[in-house]
Amino acid sequence: MNIREYIKTNRILYTISQFNSHSNIYLVGGGVRDLLLHRSVLDIDIVFETLDYKFLDYLTDVFKVESIIKSPFLTWKISIGDIEIDLAHTRGEYYREPGALPETYPVHSIYQDLKRRDFTINSIACILTPNTGDIIDPMDGYHDLREGILRVLKAGSFLEDPTRAFRAIRYKNRFGFIYHPLTEEEFEHAKKLMSRISASRVRNELERISVEENRKEMFREIGLKKLLFHWRDFFNTFREDMLVSLHEYLDFEKDTWFYFLLVYTRDIEALGGCGLLERKERRSLERILALDRIEKEIMPEELHRWFRKFSDDEVLAAGALQGLKKEILRKYLLRRKDVRVLHDAEEIKEMGIPASRLNEILTILEIEKMKGKLRSKREEEQFLRVLKSRHTFLP
Repeated sequence: MNIREYIKTNRILYTISQFNSHSNIYLVGGGVRDLLLHRSVLDIDIVFETLDYKFLDYLTDVFKVESIIKSPFLTWKISIGDIEIDLAHTRGEYYREPGALPETYPVHSIYQDLKRRDFTINSIACILTPNTGDIIDPMDGYHDLREGILRVLKAGSFLEDPTRAFRAIRYKNRFGFIYHPLTEEEFEHAKKLMSRISASRVRNELERISVEENRKEMFREIGLKKLLFHWRDFFNTFREDMLVSLHEYLDFEKDTWFYFLLVYTRDIEALGGCGLLERKERRSLERILALDRIEKEIMPEELHRWFRKFSDDEVLAAGALQGLKKEILRKYLLRRKDVRVLHDAEEIKEMGIPASRLNEILTILEIEKMKGKLRSKREEEQFLRVLKSRHTFLP
């Protein structure tokens, strides 16, 4: 399917193409790149050379959009169902200092807008109206797409924005491309200024990598290139075996991104103080690293003694670090999913069992239930009385 045919079949792009505008409106960046690579379009980025508020009103009315979010960077964001569309005026940009966020200003030329971008493969535009489907490619990005080359637009690109180093790794490994020599040189520039990048920007890049199909190769390259070390020097290790395990065990969810930090550091105190982690994420890593060694040959139910208060993701991450078999962890998670003790805490304490031993009692009960025992409340009660009679829970 060529681009014109695709636009006709895509409700959002086709609707935009039908807007009667006196200036061109463009699909740019990742959307065009993915179309030319015959991949699913995940990003819809629209730019226009002249701001026409009638266009925004048109989209709001046609798609019943309740609100449009405006940012300081001449951009707008709208949501249509599960799809987010980024709208922007064609922009130029400059950097007050290397590593800073760019200052943007409006320009009235798509060519100027495309020349400010990161890589040639992201510097292609597709006209949506009035000459729908025509391609604008001033940086010869289509050639690089065909040849499988990732090339920066200019020397010093990573000096302007060192986070482009993370994006280069992401694109290269997502598409199976090779670096242009000019791009290879830019990694040394990125290392010099990586320490100027804010924690939120680094976090954003790592979150994006964590959901990529080829994240193992991406995190591996980050480790080999020591990008995080140049951001903060306590990222001073690279455990490739641990990376392989985490990749195999963890689901492809953004919420799992921070577990991969353990590949590069065990200094949780420093990690917690650098602003990269939320409090709950730091506590999660602390719990995992505080675990005693768990024997590898263990019944799934017995893992409950260590993992009763762990989330599913924590179980998988901790299991990967401990070298436990994935199938054992999965069986444990499946069996604990529907386990419910029929006695509440007060009922257990009324049987003469101290509150200080309540968690221990509940753990034992849940383990027995995971084994298929104690199916009724009466069976639970009998089991508790036997335990108590053996003086197991005397203070």
